[in-house]
Amino acid sequence: MESLGLKYEMKPKSHPSFIHGRCAAVFAAGKDIGLIGEIHPAALNAWGLEKPVAAFEIGLDEVYSLLSR
Repeated sequence: MESLGLKYEMKPKSHPSFIHGRCAAVFAAGKDIGLIGEIHPAALNAWGLEKPVAAFEIGLDEVYSLLSR
């Protein structure tokens, strides 16, 4: 986000795919554009993963619209 010149902030968020307390919503220009966090152990077990995993999801349409302003 910084390399694109977009200011962002993260705020705590709950989501069932992530460990409680280790998930955040990503905001840019006051708009919720995604989330980031550490994957919940139940999801790791379901996929047969043995190591901790962090993941994020950012809406590229939202990012593009902010860059087009």
